[in-house]
Amino acid sequence: FRGTKNFEPLPEEGPAELVTLATSFNAMARDVSALLANRTTLLAGISHDLRTPLTRMRFALELLPEDAPKDVVARLDRNIGAMEELIAGAMRFARGTSEAPRPVDFRAYLEGLLATLDETVAVQWRGDRAQADIATGAFERVLANLVHNARQHGGGASVRADRAAETVTVHVIDQGPGIPPAAREDVFQPFHRLDASREGATGGSGLGLAIARQLCQAHGWEVGIETGPEGGVDAYVVVPLGRADQDGNAPRQPA
Repeated sequence: FRGTKNFEPLPEEGPAELVTLATSFNAMARDVSALLANRTTLLAGISHDLRTPLTRMRFALELLPEDAPKDVVARLDRNIGAMEELIAGAMRFARGTSEAPRPVDFRAYLEGLLATLDETVAVQWRGDRAQADIATGAFERVLANLVHNARQHGGGASVRADRAAETVTVHVIDQGPGIPPAAREDVFQPFHRLDASREGATGGSGLGLAIARQLCQAHGWEVGIETGPEGGVDAYVVVPLGRADQDGNAPRQPA
């Protein structure tokens, strides 16, 4: 399901048994969509409300006397920063799951997006141009996370986009040590780290890939990890194309 707004119910017609089954399925789907929407609203509300006490804590920290223990002040500052990052991640997720898709020339959009994320990274595009209906803000958060991880843990990032008949697959490839096959699903779990010893050096909330996975699920994209061409990580996102592109018709112009 992609959310309440994009839920397409099954037709409730035909033999009585099929009507009953379709009606039950549609009711269940509506309940699940409403539950997901309520969860997202609750998450956004809690995250927003937490900003005020955190701001007060940050202000109080700034007012501590100069003779306050430096190690205690530094520890409090790190803890507040970690909480602020968690809240920022929750807000990005809440905004991303409720975003409506819009039609774009996907190659032009992807090239422009990468120019804002890292001007040293170019797109190697394979195949024809592609038109896609995409939640641009949510996809930006997903791609930004993958590029950030490649730079931070894999020594740099390169991006390749493969156009197929009905999809475009965007690959973010690095030259790092790679991720063992047994751990490739684990890294999409909240707070999971392959190497706990590097937490202090790299920072972060441990939610980046988990949020990326949930944003992809919310918008009908697929995200996963494979071995790169030279042994590093190939983190990919599969994006369905717009119906016009799949049928071979002229693509719509971006809104």
